[in-house]
This record gives sequence, C-alpha cells and structure tokens, in this order.
Amino acid sequence: MQADMHNLFPAIGAVNVLRSNYNFTMLPAAKSDFGSSDMRIDARKAQPPIAASGTIAGTYMHME
Repeated sequence: MQADMHNLFPAIGAVNVLRSNYNFTMLPAAKSDFGSSDMRIDARKAQPPIAASGTIAGTYMHME
C-alpha cells in the first residue's frame, strides 16, 4: 500500500502531521489554520479542501 502509485500524493508536512489518521468528514463550523489551504481539523476529524475531495474518494475506492 505504501508504494502504490495511486496512494502517493505530495502533502504539506505540518498538515499531514496534524491530520494524523483522523477520519474525513464535513466540518462547516471549523476554520482552517493553514493559510491558503482550506484543510480543517477539529475534534479528531478532518475536512480536506473541496477541490481534493474527488481525488481522495478515488484513492479510497482504488485501495478498497
């Protein structure tokens, strides 16, 4: 899984560390703490930027 080319994407290290292994969900009330990136993390949940949602879903389907 770690070497699968459909599972490898560049990421900002600080965002990746704070996201940890949290489940993705919608967090409309949360604010982004990452400048121009709309990544939101709150209460052990994470919401990726809307533009990345389709890519993430496709990767999850591929890995399943």
